[in-house]
Amino acid sequence: MKTFTYAIISVGIGLNLIFGGCSLQKTASQPQEAGSFSSFVDWCENKKELSKEARKTVDALLFIAETNKCTDASENLVSLTELELANTDLSDLRPLSSLTNLTTLYLSANEISDVSPLQSLTKLTSLYLRDNDISYLSPLKSLTNLKGLDLTANQVSDISPLKSLTKLTNLVIGKNKIEDLSPLKSLTKLETIYLSDNKIEDLSPLESLTNLKVIDLSDNQISELSPLEPLTKLEAIYLRDNEISNLSPLESLTKLKTIHLSDNEISNLSPLSSLTQLQMIHLSNNEISNLSPLSSLTQLQMVHLKGNQLLYETCPFEPEEICQFDQ
Repeated sequence: MKTFTYAIISVGIGLNLIFGGCSLQKTASQPQEAGSFSSFVDWCENKKELSKEARKTVDALLFIAETNKCTDASENLVSLTELELANTDLSDLRPLSSLTNLTTLYLSANEISDVSPLQSLTKLTSLYLRDNDISYLSPLKSLTNLKGLDLTANQVSDISPLKSLTKLTNLVIGKNKIEDLSPLKSLTKLETIYLSDNKIEDLSPLESLTNLKVIDLSDNQISELSPLEPLTKLEAIYLRDNEISNLSPLESLTKLKTIHLSDNEISNLSPLSSLTQLQMIHLSNNEISNLSPLSSLTQLQMVHLKGNQLLYETCPFEPEEICQFDQ
């Protein structure tokens, strides 16, 4: 059980045990157009006239409110600051639009394509939307208090609406269709950003993000790392499965503790010799024949080396188990 202002329970398996209807009688007059309802009470009282998708959302909220009385449910819901609706097969978010006290909202693993109803939830600081069918982000540009946003595994190609979200510190947007990172230039408070599995080639828009500590750019089309040189606060960088051969731009990133470079075109490890805080290096499936540049890395705990061109599998470290030649 999760406890917020009112005790609620997460919706999931039990959602099929929905409430039959609202206790308040509908008036004899025609209900409002569904899209114009301004409160959850209106959505609830007119539930029978709603689309199947909207009814499912209303039922999910009634389940959370632990009552089928529309007025009581609304009172419970509007006071919530956190709401969990992940993995509930929801697609219509309109009944959520009046829950304006929400600061954290979990909507991952649903069937959402339209996020317009969220634009009124301006107190949100954390929003989780991974594993949906979202492509259009413009409605999110009003959510200027967001600090964390997860849009992993959607259909996003245009991230320009995010440029107004200048309070973001954590952006997770892997497994999309993103090519242009220019809108991220203004997000200078970002500390972590996950951009794996997109279509990114040019990293130059990231040059201004000097507060970054963690960046994931795996599974893209990156060959040039120079834009990362100013990001001297980086502690972890993930660059697996790109087209990287030159590591020289990483020489200045002396706070790095973890670096993933597997599945690239790397042969020369010399630029890593100055990164003396490194603890974990992934170098599998490259073109490496000489490990001696790593010998200065006294903090190393593990280095993965499978699939390279090493003549001898001799580890330059003690204990030798640091070198993983089969991983």
